[in-house]
Amino acid sequence: MTRDTRRLASTLLTEAEDHRFSASELRQATRMHNARLYPLLEQWLDRGWITDDYDPSPHDAPEQPQPLHYYLVTELGRRELARMS
Repeated sequence: MTRDTRRLASTLLTEAEDHRFSASELRQATRMHNARLYPLLEQWLDRGWITDDYDPSPHDAPEQPQPLHYYLVTELGRRELARMS
């Protein structure tokens, strides 16, 4: 297991179960580059450890022209990631 994997697992487990993580929040907390972060997120999505969705807030706000993509840890993910961190 890599240091990046442990760092990402630890970051995802630090917040409440219903906390939604944006990619930028995860990049900042883990200090990971997109080239390493996104493959891990995709792998964990495929395993069912996390889920993703888009922020349902209005998309016409000038400060946020696109819907915010976020990640949420599943119950299965909490169990599996706890073993890693």
